[in-house]
Amino acid sequence: MIPERKLQGSLKNSLRSVARRTLRLLERPAGTGPQVTVPREAWRYITKKEYLSELPDALKGDVPQASIIDSSLQAFEDRDWREHFSRRLAGHGLEIGPLHRPMVRHSGMSVDYIDRFTVAELREHYPELSELPLVEPDIIGDAETLANVADRSYDFVIAAHVIEHMRNPISSINAWCRVTKKGGLLYLIVPEKRAIFDRRRLRTTLEHLILDYLEPSRERDYGHFLDYAVFVHDKSGRDALAEADRLEAADYSIHFHVFLPSDVVNLLQWMNENVTPLEIIEGPSMSPGADEFHLLVRVG
Repeated sequence: MIPERKLQGSLKNSLRSVARRTLRLLERPAGTGPQVTVPREAWRYITKKEYLSELPDALKGDVPQASIIDSSLQAFEDRDWREHFSRRLAGHGLEIGPLHRPMVRHSGMSVDYIDRFTVAELREHYPELSELPLVEPDIIGDAETLANVADRSYDFVIAAHVIEHMRNPISSINAWCRVTKKGGLLYLIVPEKRAIFDRRRLRTTLEHLILDYLEPSRERDYGHFLDYAVFVHDKSGRDALAEADRLEAADYSIHFHVFLPSDVVNLLQWMNENVTPLEIIEGPSMSPGADEFHLLVRVG
């Protein structure tokens, strides 16, 4: 833990301001000006390798959206969490949207893959995927509903970097639980919004997710396209509106929602109490400097 007294200077400004000023100093020509000592917390910020659990409570604001420290993490250590969690999966499972990074497999598991497009269609719809070694899905279907997948048909379901793409996450998770056998496992891997291109976007609140579940709205979905256009594609004014229109017309699979680990924990706890029985049996787990966290859920 960094002694609080060493942070008094940086606490006068936001951590973002400290990082920006540090960058300007670092970009000066060599040999000009005094030697620069980079504050550890600023360096971790500008290199996008924040060790979030080590930041002091002094940097945690009273506003939930501004919170830096996430106390919900159950494990924060440098290890291959995908390998770890895959070892807990056994039998016949379903992986949703594997794209170019299907889950690590072992001899005790077999996996069907589902996506909304074939590989050829994925390459056409998402040009940025054209050079990647994509996995051909066994099933063509909608990840939100899994409408063409039978109830209780899989021992486990894997959704890696999927939940943030769902317009209605609660309904989606409910569908994933529906196709999982009672006592089976749901393995979620979720991007940590502060570590990726979503870092400027506000966290999705539980209340927003509940509203999406109870009253789905395409008009409200458009707000996510606009938010994405502004804070990810750096558009403004009419250009932002035009970009949002383009993304919506293409049915582009943006990150509709963005999360910290505690947000997903709260979501799953609410679902257990109000939608379908489930239990987090391990996680959230994360490695320092990683851009994703992991949860393993038992389906009731």
